[in-house]
Amino acid sequence: MWTTRLSWIVLLAVGCAGKHPGGNDDTAWWLLPDLGDGDDDDGDDDDDDEADFTPGAVFWGEAFLTDDGIDGGAIGFYLATDDDGLVCEVEYVLAGATAATDCSECSFAYALQVGELDFSEGDETACAGRGWTDLAGATVKAGGAGERLYTDLGDGWQEAGASELDGEDWFFEGQLE
Repeated sequence: MWTTRLSWIVLLAVGCAGKHPGGNDDTAWWLLPDLGDGDDDDGDDDDDDEADFTPGAVFWGEAFLTDDGIDGGAIGFYLATDDDGLVCEVEYVLAGATAATDCSECSFAYALQVGELDFSEGDETACAGRGWTDLAGATVKAGGAGERLYTDLGDGWQEAGASELDGEDWFFEGQLE
């Protein structure tokens, strides 16, 4: 009995050492593939290992907020259909951010500097045709207020989707069409 308890404690300590399956300490968790468990837990006909994409053209982002701005993150765009799922997706690293003080509706807002293209999947011509494959160096203004996302794409701040602030981690997503 005593040795069984000790074995469990050792296994838990080794298994919970902070590494994620499929990665190492140098790999950020958000860059790891979703390995899934192969089970279809929600009862529909899709496989839970496949990502669920909202049909249409969608932009999304995640940023790690600090007192001085943002300490890393990503911004991406994808196109998906009801029938075929993902058509194309691109993801960029956030190169930096400065506070955007001109959003009166926002609790916080940033001018996000888009960094290098980090990831591309699917029909690249579909993403290129929308101008999504050449955004390195661009600035995207985005802010949050509760669960609402606001963006300024050059024509003033407008509500554009959903925003979630979880501690210092900010996640957002919105429909482009």
